[in-house]
Amino acid sequence: MLANKLNYGDKIGIIAPSNPITDDLKDIFYNGINFIEKLGFKVEISDNIFSNSMNYSATPQEKVDDLHDMFMNEDIRAIICAQGGNTSNSCLSLIDWDIIKGNPKIFTGISDISVLLNAIYKKTGLVTFHGNDVIWGFGKNPSNYDKEEFINRFVLSKKEILPSNKKREELLKGNASGKLVGGNLRCLLKLSGTEYFPDFKDSILFIEDITEELDSLDSLLTQVEHIGIFEKINGIIIGYIDGIDNNDKKPTNLEEILLKKIGDKNIPILKAPDFGHNCFNSVLPIGAEVNIDTNKNEIKIINKFLT
Repeated sequence: MLANKLNYGDKIGIIAPSNPITDDLKDIFYNGINFIEKLGFKVEISDNIFSNSMNYSATPQEKVDDLHDMFMNEDIRAIICAQGGNTSNSCLSLIDWDIIKGNPKIFTGISDISVLLNAIYKKTGLVTFHGNDVIWGFGKNPSNYDKEEFINRFVLSKKEILPSNKKREELLKGNASGKLVGGNLRCLLKLSGTEYFPDFKDSILFIEDITEELDSLDSLLTQVEHIGIFEKINGIIIGYIDGIDNNDKKPTNLEEILLKKIGDKNIPILKAPDFGHNCFNSVLPIGAEVNIDTNKNEIKIINKFLT
């Protein structure tokens, strides 16, 4: 299922289905709103976006009410999440998936929003988008790369080789295609064992994370190994690992750990720090067909992801 692409002048809805927008983040939040408006779009903020009813977030029902309202509102053409956090999985059992099926729209975010991106794709078939949020993506020093990715993906709906903004590296040689699935590794694994966990068969897995602890990453990748994901996928794209990729003193890195977990499985693995926390972000369509070619260090969107 595909949403419609954006036209300049369309209205974009903003929700906060994970962490709340606290007072200390409001200036950055409104910077992000201003950035979106300067791109040529109108913005509508959800009713409960500033709610902190549970002292650490809005209630799950408040968050889902906002999600439903934005999908049902005919004036809203896309939905961008304000930021990530920890609690978006509390929304899942309350979502009316038929509302989303009946009103397909661009839905995008990052970090803990990976939970919703993958759950929506699994439950409805709607292609969702891993991309910048309002606060940390558009509100805090957005780059020209971020602007071009937003326009090229959501307005122009370009199927193309995704431009790199940092050096890419071949970890395991190969060329493979498949449905793109993934996001923040820790958050993606919150769905493990639930009806919301995506099907990884013949997919291209993309992952990013934010941590300084290699043992934490080792544990997460061990879980991926134990639940059999490595046996199902066609390839892997590793994004920016904030806290490790920018720490030259670490004796090892995620890539070395991952290669040990993979063992003798012959799949292409590309290090592409073009998405993640505290970096510029490509817009990655979850559920769309992509190709990775490590010989050329390329990621290419193959099929249509918006109408």
